[in-house]
Amino acid sequence: MLMALTVADPGKDRQMLPRIALVLLLCIAAPVAAQQTFVVAVVGDGAGDRLSDQQQKYVDELLALTASEFDVQVRRFTGAWTRATIVGAIDQAYADPDVDLVLVTGIVANQLAATRREFPKPTFLPVILDIGLLGSNESAAAPGTANLNYLTAYADFDSDLDILARITPYRTVVLIVDVAISSAIPQLRDAAYAISAEKGAELVYITHDGEDHDLVRSVPSNADAVFVAALPRMPADGFQRLVDAINAADLPSYSFMGVTDVERGLLATNTEPRDIDRQARLNALNMQAVMLGGRAEDQPTGSGSREKLTINMATAREIGLSVSFDVMGDAVLLNQEVAATGQEYGLVEIARLALQQNQDLRAEAFGVQAGIQEISGARSNLLPQVGFSTTYSQRKDSPSVTAGLFAEQSTDAAISLNQLIYSDAASANLAIQKQLQETREAGFAEFQLDVILAATTSYYTVLNARSQLAVQENNLNITRANLELAEDRVRLGTSTPADVYRWQAEAARAQILVMNTRAALNQSWDTLNRILHRPQGTRLALREASFDEPFVMTRGDFDELVKNPSDYAVFSRFYVDRALSQAPELRQLDAQIAAKRRELVSFRRAYWLPEFSVGAQYLSNMSQSGVGAGPQAGEDLDDWSIGVQATLPLFSGGQKKANASRASYELRQLEVLRVATEERVEEAVRLQLHATQAAYVQIDLAATAAEASRKNFDLVSDAYARGNVTVIELLDAQDTSLVASASAAESLYSFLITIMGLQRSVGGYDYLLGPADREALADEFRRTLTGTRQ
Repeated sequence: MLMALTVADPGKDRQMLPRIALVLLLCIAAPVAAQQTFVVAVVGDGAGDRLSDQQQKYVDELLALTASEFDVQVRRFTGAWTRATIVGAIDQAYADPDVDLVLVTGIVANQLAATRREFPKPTFLPVILDIGLLGSNESAAAPGTANLNYLTAYADFDSDLDILARITPYRTVVLIVDVAISSAIPQLRDAAYAISAEKGAELVYITHDGEDHDLVRSVPSNADAVFVAALPRMPADGFQRLVDAINAADLPSYSFMGVTDVERGLLATNTEPRDIDRQARLNALNMQAVMLGGRAEDQPTGSGSREKLTINMATAREIGLSVSFDVMGDAVLLNQEVAATGQEYGLVEIARLALQQNQDLRAEAFGVQAGIQEISGARSNLLPQVGFSTTYSQRKDSPSVTAGLFAEQSTDAAISLNQLIYSDAASANLAIQKQLQETREAGFAEFQLDVILAATTSYYTVLNARSQLAVQENNLNITRANLELAEDRVRLGTSTPADVYRWQAEAARAQILVMNTRAALNQSWDTLNRILHRPQGTRLALREASFDEPFVMTRGDFDELVKNPSDYAVFSRFYVDRALSQAPELRQLDAQIAAKRRELVSFRRAYWLPEFSVGAQYLSNMSQSGVGAGPQAGEDLDDWSIGVQATLPLFSGGQKKANASRASYELRQLEVLRVATEERVEEAVRLQLHATQAAYVQIDLAATAAEASRKNFDLVSDAYARGNVTVIELLDAQDTSLVASASAAESLYSFLITIMGLQRSVGGYDYLLGPADREALADEFRRTLTGTRQ
């Protein structure tokens, strides 16, 4: 077993540089000749390896790297998941006379091969497990052993326990591992127990035998967390059931294997997604060097892995774990956004949902309904008024009572009926209330347009914020990769620590941008939820924006119709005319003007037009008692009356003149205001058209700029990796690419938001029309642009 594994020192790495340069020079200068053939034995653990895709990357990387130099042929040797069969597969590879190099990809095979003392052929072990747990063994190979090259794959268990403690406290932890790995390296289990005990934790060791996949039932009820090591014999669906069961038990989990397992639902890991790619590339370079004449033991050892805490936030939410802010600040967070399920919402669905659910709009609707009652109240003055009354009278003993003219006690009842025959004031009030209701309804239509604009703008803002977050996260990943490159260059002696410090500062700045962009995304979600009257913190499944969705015709049709400034002028006039014919702001003023005109007419008629009414009353004496009661006092007497009345106030102190004069001025005010509003409507349409024109052109220009900036960044990045440009030049190229990428991502949404503003200024949203109306509008647009409008 390996005594110790060390990372190659910088001196050795510097010695490799001239060798690689010489090889490249020879490759360029050498004449075309038949490629030398190398047979590479690839040793696996057994059939049905869940990690086979990752292991294949070692083979693919080798073939890709050496394709132009050598004819590399792969010959596979596979065990059957037992120590004897895997060791036998390794021995067969050595015994095969055609095999030139041995690449061990199986995770168990790597550990078993490391226990050999001699290696008959150049052997590469790229998946050596936790060096801290391996310890020393006199029977194992040591660094520098002839024909041996190795790479460590994972961090140590001690460090992993510390990382888990930052995420969640624990007293009892479970370690799930394949029994084949445990048997190959029994020291792993003993060391894991010892390390756990040092940290005051109880370790429960559970092994997978390749057959029984229901491992969660072996997890004790007092377990606080679960470590999942490599389970190569567990099928993919079985592994997913294991992950689901762990999460169903609300247990925090930690993967030794990396981000792939975290993406499938485990909580955390301390490796980066690119670890396997770096490991495969480093191993391929080592094997290439041996093919070029080097010795396996002289090639770099160590690890291509980089530690980076990765947390699946969806899993954290599922198990009810609240990760601290400082941990999240240090980690790569997967699924940080709440997953949206159910119906998918696009532009049309968002607009209609806002019309149904927005609470401001519902409140406004009640105001419109209340206005209907104002009309009913005005109409009631023109309808018959029927009244009923009863009267009880108690009179003193006066001469009239004594004479029998009035009864001392009397009870009477009366029914009255009054009906306006004609009242211009009442008729005017009814007409005015109807016009005022038109004003309310037009105002409600305007409010609907504003709510739809707010909802759809928020919808596009969420999509834009989401795309901006992706841009910023990609920039952070690039910055971290450049930081790693700078660290590698410093280690190789080709750069100074100043580059590292600069990239560390840039990484911090990039992380700040990610946090700010995420905050903007959350803010836009909160706004959208408020507009749609949805619980805060929830997420809708939003459909990605489509360029053509807001329009009644496609982009190609539009480009075909609007080709020059003359076409654009006709196009603008078409939109202005639509706005002037349907803008609710103008409809409100039209109704107010009509109401004010009727009011003015009523005030002028008040000088000479009386109010006519008819009234009738029926009286009945119900009872009499006391002194004076009797027929002479009207006992049991019924009486009725009917009359017609005309009323015309002759003098009211100048009120009539004041009313008419005020109404006249108010009417002129409204008429002028309508002209001003008409101008503002046209101005708003034209301003939005100008903004739309600029935003439309920006889409293609931003895409061109982003592509050019990306290519420039790729060139500068490659030059930086070769040491041909400074970190300042690379930072400038990266910033330019970042700004261009952000602008390209934003350009479509900015254009669509501008279109929402344009259609709002026109007074109607084309995408909410029915199919027939959409087609009719498109036909009218085509006829207008082609000069065939009727």
